[in-house]
Amino acid sequence: MPTLTADLLLFDLDGTLVDSRRNVEAMWRAWCEKEGVDPERLLAVSEGRQGKSVVAELAPHLDPESEDEWIIRYQLEQTGGVDPVAGVHAMINRLSSDGWAIVTSCTRALAASRLRAAALPDPPLLVSADDISRSKPDPEGFLLASDRCGVPPRRCVVFEDSVAGLNAAAAAGMAAVNLTAATRDTPDAEHQATDWTEVAIEANADGTSRWMVTLPA
Repeated sequence: MPTLTADLLLFDLDGTLVDSRRNVEAMWRAWCEKEGVDPERLLAVSEGRQGKSVVAELAPHLDPESEDEWIIRYQLEQTGGVDPVAGVHAMINRLSSDGWAIVTSCTRALAASRLRAAALPDPPLLVSADDISRSKPDPEGFLLASDRCGVPPRRCVVFEDSVAGLNAAAAAGMAAVNLTAATRDTPDAEHQATDWTEVAIEANADGTSRWMVTLPA
């Protein structure tokens, strides 16, 4: 079976660790109704991106910062529709207290809410929308995580569910695994798995790297 090695594992949050599709779709449909935007057009391009970048693209006449405040407030107040991706608890429990991080387009407050809703622990490092100025597919978030952990990009493996996230990983010079179970976005990626029941992550016993990731054939 295919294997990848890494010294740092970088996880997206929505669609990768948690399935928040119902929550996010409800939010976007409410926002589209409020602003007169076609929801199907928006949902086709919103996966894995910060809300303000989506607003700037599809409703440039609006202030993206103020609309982003409404978007975040809705999701913090309406917390239903957030579930763990299959197998994620067993996977997370096998990780050590460092050597991994979450890189998300959520704000820090929203990421914390998502993690609580799915009964997942806080990561050793969280890079959120509060820490960066450019949304995925820009690699800024992944590069910031690798820099803060002191691990070069080529020694990182990213787990993502969206085209924007996979493109960000590629732009950062990082290998990536596409998880498909909890997303509308279904890119064709070199490394792919349905959910965490198909991925084995173990400490690498030979000492050449920190982690060994085994993927389905």
